[in-house]
Amino acid sequence: MNLNVPVLSEQPLIVAETRPAKITKFLSALPVTNALETSLALQDELEILNRQKVAPDTRIKALETYRPAVISATESLASHYCTTALPLPEQEKQYAVIANTLWAEIAFGYKLAVIDLEAKLFKFGSNKLLALSCSVRWMRYACKS
Repeated sequence: MNLNVPVLSEQPLIVAETRPAKITKFLSALPVTNALETSLALQDELEILNRQKVAPDTRIKALETYRPAVISATESLASHYCTTALPLPEQEKQYAVIANTLWAEIAFGYKLAVIDLEAKLFKFGSNKLLALSCSVRWMRYACKS
């Protein structure tokens, strides 16, 4: 399977947070009334996660924890640019780009998990259901970005 994914760092400067409890704490501290600030913080965290090696099961748990916040943030951003006439003003264009980037980062995360699970599948012959589930979710997000 050939999927485009970001280059992974062997020794990242910042280690990604992958513990669901810590991610939930981070998400609860986000300023939900400021869609732009929330989205940029989510983008930063997802970029950190998707640029380093993480076990596929751990990556999926982290992505599943981030997912509701990404959905909420992109819906908030969409309310700014979906009702605006074309061509989009600069501010609305920025909102659209950030929403697209968030979906791309979610898709990258699932693609990385699929690649790792695929390697495990052929190596150990297990986790077929998890790989399939991850593939389906990746396709959903890839279609949105």
